[in-house]
Amino acid sequence: MIYLVRHAQPAVRRKITPDRWELTADGRSAAARLAGRLPWDPYLVASDEPKAIQTLQCAYPGRAVDTDPRFGEVRRVEPVDDGYAQRRRSYVSGTPLPRWELASAVVARFAAAVTDHLARADGRPLVIGTHGMALTVWLAAALPTALAGGPAEFWAALALPDVFAVDLATATVARQPG
Repeated sequence: MIYLVRHAQPAVRRKITPDRWELTADGRSAAARLAGRLPWDPYLVASDEPKAIQTLQCAYPGRAVDTDPRFGEVRRVEPVDDGYAQRRRSYVSGTPLPRWELASAVVARFAAAVTDHLARADGRPLVIGTHGMALTVWLAAALPTALAGGPAEFWAALALPDVFAVDLATATVARQPG
């Protein structure tokens, strides 16, 4: 079983690129509460972005978290402004945007990382700390019928943090209650 964990609330800082943002105090508290929604003895891996690593560290205090940049968010040049939601909904729906990583490239790197880390997990649950757009485009490609309402609606409904159990064998995606 794979558990996709969307990171908790980061501190938005306009002078720092989003891939370096860290969690807020509220974000750390919310991430700590994820423990009840996640398996107790998983293999842990996160993107190399602080907010993803910190989310898993808060959920699993004292546990080692491997990192893999292939689980990182969509690489892009994007202003920090009020138009972010519409741009992101368009992107996850399949609209290429200038100076944004192609969705097919995100899917390829994410899928390769999943394959590699499932092997390393050696039968244990795989918990991946990642990001909203990256996990959405991968799920939309890997399990296209599992996202009720489509990728844009799935992305828009994501919480900070959020957890989804993914079973590739049964092609199911289930939000973990909590």
